Amino acid sequence: MSKIITTDIINEKTTSAGVTFGQFPITPAAAPDADYEVANKKYVDDNIGGGDATSIQGVDVSSTAPTNGQQLVYNSTSSQYEPSTPAGGGDVTGPSSSTDNAVVRFDSTSGKAIQNSTVAIDDNGAVNIPSGQSYKINGTALAASDVGAVATSGDETVAGVKTFSSFPISPSSAPTTDYQVANKKYIDDTAAARGMWTLVERYEAPSDVTSYTFTGLDGNTARRYLIVANIIAGVTADTVYMVRPNADSGSNYNNQRLFVLDAGSPAGDNGGAVGSTGMCLGANKTTVGNVSFVKFEMHAKSGLIRNYISEYNHTYAANDVGYLITARGFWTNTADNITSLQILADQATGIKTGSIIELWKLAQ
Repeated sequence: MSKIITTDIINEKTTSAGVTFGQFPITPAAAPDADYEVANKKYVDDNIGGGDATSIQGVDVSSTAPTNGQQLVYNSTSSQYEPSTPAGGGDVTGPSSSTDNAVVRFDSTSGKAIQNSTVAIDDNGAVNIPSGQSYKINGTALAASDVGAVATSGDETVAGVKTFSSFPISPSSAPTTDYQVANKKYIDDTAAARGMWTLVERYEAPSDVTSYTFTGLDGNTARRYLIVANIIAGVTADTVYMVRPNADSGSNYNNQRLFVLDAGSPAGDNGGAVGSTGMCLGANKTTVGNVSFVKFEMHAKSGLIRNYISEYNHTYAANDVGYLITARGFWTNTADNITSLQILADQATGIKTGSIIELWKLAQ
C-alpha cells in the first residue's frame, strides 16, 4: 500500500491512489482560493449554508429560531442576522373578479383584504359615482354652493341674468308676498276675479289668406269674446270679413249696420243683406293695402242669444277714412257651446300678409 509521508504533505505531491482518513484532516484557516483545493466546513457554511447556518458571508446568524412568515434581517446593533417580521407584511386577498376602473377599498380592518367598489376612475381621470349618491367632505355631503351650482332645495340668492329655454314651473299654490313670481293660474284667476280681458291668441298672417280659425275654445267658460284686428286688404275687390262660430256657414245670422259715409255724406242703415252667413266683423274697399281696424265683442255662453256688436272703419288709405261703421246682430244657434271662431274673408286671399287678429276672453 502506498504511503504519504510528512514531507509529501508539506511539499506538493500527487497521488493516484485513494486515501482514507481516520479523522477529518485539518485545512489551513484561510478559505480555499483555487478551484480544486479542498473546501473546509467553514467555507461551505459561509458560502452555501447547511442545516444550521451560523454565518452568512462571514456575518453571524442569530441562534433564535424564526417563526412563520419571518425573514432574516441584518441588525447593525448586534452585527448579526436576526429573524424579523416585515412591517405590514402578509398576503393581500381580494374578490375573484372586479369592475374595470373601479376604486379598490379595504375590506374590514386587517389590512390584508380588499374589495370591489361602485366608484370608478377612467383612463382620463374622470371620477364616476352611482346615481343617487353624493360626494362628501369629512362625512358631509358636498353642497351645490361648494361648486358654484344652484341647489334643488333650500334658500339661495342667485346673481346674474338666468335665461330659461322652457317655462319654469312654480308651486301649485298662489304667491303670497309682493316679489314672489306670479304663475299663469294666479294671473288668470286674478283677471277673472276682477272681470279683466285676457289674451287667448294673437295671429299675424304669414301670407295672403282667406281665413283663420281660433280653436280649443270654451264659450261657456269664457262667456264673452273680444276680437281686435288690423286687417289689410289682400285683393282689388270690396271685401267683407265675417266671424263664424264653430265654422257655421249656414244662413243662421242676423246683421244690421249703421254707418257714416265719406265726409259730408249722411248716415245710413243696412239690414241683414251683408254678412248673412256670418257675423259682420269688418270690411275693406277695392284697393290692396287698405286697412280696416276692427273691435268686435260677442256673448259666447250657450242657452242665450249670441249677440254681438262690431265697430270698424271701412277703408283707410292716404289719410282718408272712408266709412265708419257699427254692426250689430246675433247667431241664431243658442244650444251649441262655442269651441272655435273662424275669421273669414268673402274674397279669396282677402286677408293680406301682416294682418293682425287678436282674440281675447273676459274671465268671469
